[in-house]
Amino acid sequence: MIEWLKKHNILFWGLSLLVAVILWLYVQVSLDPEATLTLDNILITPVGEETLLTNRNLRIMSGLDTTVSLRLRGRRVDLAQCNEQNVQVVVNLADIQGSSPHHLRYEIRLPAAVTGPTRDWSSPTYVTLTSDTIISRMLDIEVRMENMSVAGHYNLERVQPEPAQIRVTGPSKLVDAIARAQVTPSAQEIDRATTLKLPVELIGLDGSTAVSDMLETETREVSVILDVSMTKDVPLEVDVIEGGGALRRHAEIEVSPATIRLTGDPGVLENTNRIVLGTIDFSKTPNGLTRSTMPIKPPNETTAVDGNTDATVTVNITGLTVKRIDTENISTVGGQPPTDYEVNIVTQSIPAMVRGPLSSVELVSAHNIRVVADLTDWDLIVGQQTVAAQVSIDGVADVGVLGDYKIVIDVVKRE
Repeated sequence: MIEWLKKHNILFWGLSLLVAVILWLYVQVSLDPEATLTLDNILITPVGEETLLTNRNLRIMSGLDTTVSLRLRGRRVDLAQCNEQNVQVVVNLADIQGSSPHHLRYEIRLPAAVTGPTRDWSSPTYVTLTSDTIISRMLDIEVRMENMSVAGHYNLERVQPEPAQIRVTGPSKLVDAIARAQVTPSAQEIDRATTLKLPVELIGLDGSTAVSDMLETETREVSVILDVSMTKDVPLEVDVIEGGGALRRHAEIEVSPATIRLTGDPGVLENTNRIVLGTIDFSKTPNGLTRSTMPIKPPNETTAVDGNTDATVTVNITGLTVKRIDTENISTVGGQPPTDYEVNIVTQSIPAMVRGPLSSVELVSAHNIRVVADLTDWDLIVGQQTVAAQVSIDGVADVGVLGDYKIVIDVVKRE
């Protein structure tokens, strides 16, 4: 074995390699000759951006994404501590004063523990930045209705964004390129007043959505108030008080117009199935054709579309006979005259107009008729006064008294 090692000089070569390694380590550690390190694509680090915005109302529009490549020269032990993450390319924005573009020098900052290496080369030589003045602008908020519909017989009365305007702040070039602010509600078959919370979109002059982190708005969403009304045809009617010998079947009643078209609050109109113009009292309505005008009073929160304010009511009572019968059967009830006074009836006879079917009217005579004045609620004063009286018919069905009646009484000193 020894002979083989001697023959091939293995010991010599091994010893030579060991000496070479020791010499290399000595040179690297003790003498540490200079070397270079190339770093690529280092993003610039801006300083003073907030001060630029606050004091000069400027904002950097482009250039902050610039990357720098550089070559450092120095001891290997120092260069070994440098890389793309801890070497900074710092740009001071304090030098920016007015309009862009700005060509700024930059500073190379090494890690705190490294002081030896120097910049041997870098590219680009300058960092080019553009800036713009920050402005504010008020924009009206438009409501786009393409995705809206209302249910049948309902109308969209009012569409109101709250607030109606929005303030947009940002670089002038971006703000001036905004055409409008808009919201786009999406709702189908609306039949009630509704309030929607919707995001605000900024639309550019080219019709596309303007999206930028440099644009700021006072709010990102607004309320949109949708007021809905309902349209409905409602019948016009009158109530009837049967009397004076006339029943509902004895009268033909016509209302013109027969209906009225109303618009207004759906909650009101959905429960409105008729409008009562007034009351027809048959005891005060003569035979034959009579016409009267009555006001149309729509429910609260509604209005008439056609503008009609009055309706004509025609009443035609037929098939009844009217007969005059004078009666002296007159009396009073109730009432409290002054002390030591009494009530005397001055009226001696009442011409009662009796109405009903002919066969029934022929059965009525004066002794069937009573005239009674109820004085309970009257303020009886000394002297004569006229009071209302109620005329009744006893003993004959299907007959009534037509019209109003009064008698004269006299409050006199009791004898």
